[in-house]
Amino acid sequence: MVKLKGLLQRMKTTPVDLRVLEKKLPKGCRAVQYQHLKGKHRSEIFKNTDALVVHIPKKGSNVGHFIALIPRGSHLEYFSSLGGSPESELDKLGESLEILKQILKQRLWM
Repeated sequence: MVKLKGLLQRMKTTPVDLRVLEKKLPKGCRAVQYQHLKGKHRSEIFKNTDALVVHIPKKGSNVGHFIALIPRGSHLEYFSSLGGSPESELDKLGESLEILKQILKQRLWM
């Protein structure tokens, strides 16, 4: 019999394929890796996109955490199921805040 503790541990260490995840998202939503946002302007990132699910990998691992970025007029809405700030979550995962800072400081549309 499968034990819940073992199942949860397996889920924590099993990477989610972004292509599989993207098929489950509503129309207008995309899934990307955090590093793929580097050097891109917000207008490029959110072109024809209502929301973005971003996988932030834990440094040195295939597993990580998913967040959602949703364009709202002149600002971005950040959603995380952990409820932490972007700074605290990126720090826990060992990722740089620079990519997100670069996106947040830009006007949404050029």
